[in-house]
Amino acid sequence: MLSKFILVKNIYKISDNHGGIFNRNVSRLCAIIVLLTPPSYWYTLTFRTYQFSTHLNFMFKNESENFEHIRLKLFYRMATLLKRTDVAFHVPYQFNSNQVSNHPGVLYCSMHLPLIEVAIKVLIENNYGIEAAIAAKTSKDLTISILGMAEKFPAIKVGPNTLLKTKSILTKGSSVIVLVDRLALDDLSPNSMKICRLSSAKVVFVFTKLEKHGVIHCWLEEAPFPYCNNNLEIQENLEYLKRTSLDIMQTYMA
Repeated sequence: MLSKFILVKNIYKISDNHGGIFNRNVSRLCAIIVLLTPPSYWYTLTFRTYQFSTHLNFMFKNESENFEHIRLKLFYRMATLLKRTDVAFHVPYQFNSNQVSNHPGVLYCSMHLPLIEVAIKVLIENNYGIEAAIAAKTSKDLTISILGMAEKFPAIKVGPNTLLKTKSILTKGSSVIVLVDRLALDDLSPNSMKICRLSSAKVVFVFTKLEKHGVIHCWLEEAPFPYCNNNLEIQENLEYLKRTSLDIMQTYMA
């Protein structure tokens, strides 16, 4: 494994904290975790921090944002920084395929749920092979980092040729994962689903939820209209995906 000081340097390598006190403090906390503990403790300490943050609501009483959303942001921020180390570490998850078969040529669709990228790790480790992820931001070698994995994962960068590359992968029987919303569980794009009816691929939804004991529950559901034969079916699929995702987010508020 790389020197711990190099790992800490990787945490700070990308300057995207915009000078915010919140982001700076989270970066320092992750640096301490990396310096003082082995990787086997990283996820546990991240979750313990998330649990402890319930006692800090007095610090955010003047914030307009819901406190539970702030806590989730803390968890996600810590996870994002730790994955920059490109060090493998244990991420506990429970996987339920809901009787969805491992079908060739699948477009795995989801939205920006907390820790949704862990679904890539889950699918790989459970032999639901995917060839690439569609991503707005990638490294120069067109890969993305996945929480808990040392290996980078191939990505199709969003751009003019995204749909053509996706269609090519699906047509040959491989699979792709995509988040159909931009950022905030809104503004869903139907474009990727339109590719399915041109490539004989089918749509399968992927969901994740952080459980109270720290395990990430990941599950698959076949879309109501998996082959997206027309625009009405695509719209029905998108509405179901958004409704289910909002229901999941609502459970964090309970």
